[in-house]
Amino acid sequence: MKQARISLVGFFKVIEIKLSSIVQFGDSLCLTPETKVLAVLRSQSSYYGDEGDFSSPIFTNPIPGPSLDEELEMEIINESPYIKVEAIKIIGVSASGIVQIGSNQCIDAESRIKHIRQMIREDLPLQMGTAAVEAVEAAAAGSGAAIGNGRKGG
Repeated sequence: MKQARISLVGFFKVIEIKLSSIVQFGDSLCLTPETKVLAVLRSQSSYYGDEGDFSSPIFTNPIPGPSLDEELEMEIINESPYIKVEAIKIIGVSASGIVQIGSNQCIDAESRIKHIRQMIREDLPLQMGTAAVEAVEAAAAGSGAAIGNGRKGG
């Protein structure tokens, strides 16, 4: 690693940081945040018992990287041993994002997100998986509640 520098920060404020993100002051060798998210939005809240599978190609296919087939010569001259920052305000850092005041040799950040939206269509019958039907029946048996089709008025 090249010669370390000293990070001097006057004011730093982050409102929110989440999903494998990094805020770092100072030098690092390599930063490798990784996030995998499967988000399911349903117009009717239900759990079928088999969600959460990360075997989808979006999660398993390799992410192509840049081709590094040309040589590069570079000379860096740091005229000051300090990295000076007066003030930074950040509203949010998310999904493998990085905020760094310092030096590093490599960053290998990966974020894979799959959103699934399942909305009930009134022209199709509501179908539930076996695990969901069993869970609803067990819950209804314990509470004495009636089981309907999950729609208003049904």
